[in-house]
Amino acid sequence: ELKTVGLGVYPCASIVNHSCVPNLVQTFEFTKEAPPTLGLTSCRFIKANEEMCISYTNALDTYSKREEFCLKEYKFLCDCKRCTKGRMRKAKNGNNGDSVTTNDSIQKDYDIQNEVLYCTTKGCKELCFDSSILEKCSLCEKRSGSFSTFPEVKRLRDDAIKVVQSISSRRSDNAEALTEGDIEKLESAHVTLKRCCHLSSWYVQESGQVLVDGLLSQVKHHIKAELNNTQLCSRALVVLEEIVSHSRAHLYSPLNMIMNQLKIGKILLFLNPDPTRAIMGLQDVRLEFLKYYPNPDEEINLIVKETLLSAHQ
Repeated sequence: ELKTVGLGVYPCASIVNHSCVPNLVQTFEFTKEAPPTLGLTSCRFIKANEEMCISYTNALDTYSKREEFCLKEYKFLCDCKRCTKGRMRKAKNGNNGDSVTTNDSIQKDYDIQNEVLYCTTKGCKELCFDSSILEKCSLCEKRSGSFSTFPEVKRLRDDAIKVVQSISSRRSDNAEALTEGDIEKLESAHVTLKRCCHLSSWYVQESGQVLVDGLLSQVKHHIKAELNNTQLCSRALVVLEEIVSHSRAHLYSPLNMIMNQLKIGKILLFLNPDPTRAIMGLQDVRLEFLKYYPNPDEEINLIVKETLLSAHQ
């Protein structure tokens, strides 16, 4: 998803509009016999007379990132319900549109979960470091108090994600495994972001994803001995299961969620001599992929099939 491998012209699909709350997912089928074909698959229930839309950008990004991308690449402001809320917050509070709400809506609003919040009850200022605090303030126990952004911690968050994106960018340009120093920086940044942001936020999800890919890159390139590879996979599994359990990808980017579940299944097979749990999970992954890639000979379906065959051996 969202990785450019070429250009194509699809006249019918080109009329499909954008939404940050898409109800369609676009996929491409590659064969040697014909040019790639574009498929559109519903990813949630579509009401009668509801417009069918895809996401032109990464729907898991923050409001400000989505707004910037749509303006730069497509020259429009998105008017979906998520972005409309973001603009209303931006106009009302003079911030970037990702922050400031009442605590009763935080759990339901993904864009709000991308912010560092603190309780604004007079004399409190309790930081909301994790999702357990969001129902009510853990310090003053006010349910009706509002939450707002905390500038100092926000800077901490922004510094941490810059480290993550810098390492991720270098890895995109170089297929080699990350160094130990890079892994340590990623782990430190991920821990910082978990303290600063909601676990469902783009920041925690992104840093966790880059950290997992970095750990697995060391295994792939045989950087460590077998025992250490087991430890690397165990560390990757802990991070991966945590970010999947808090991910909102099933709402906005389902293929991202399915791919992470595939990674979990493959790691479990490597770590656990009893493949039962891994097989059950991989069977679910196979069925989910078939919804979006109905051709059983599609590369991703063959990968899942081969993984399941190896589990039965």
